[in-house]
Amino acid sequence: SSASMRRRGIITSSTDGPKTLNGLILETLEDIPDGDVAMRIGGVYLEVMRSDDQAVRTVKIFRPAAPAKRALR
Repeated sequence: SSASMRRRGIITSSTDGPKTLNGLILETLEDIPDGDVAMRIGGVYLEVMRSDDQAVRTVKIFRPAAPAKRALR
């Protein structure tokens, strides 16, 4: 769901856009990927681990790296 994607840091700004992670990936790639595919969407790194003829089934999501803290002087 859109709320689930927001919790993972994948922000969707459009109310008429994809409602699921599968939908977001399909919108980005314009097809169901064959095999392992990696991409970055909204600063979040995603790896498609498993898909079939109908949908992306398993995705590994990596949180964006936290910005480096500046050293105090």
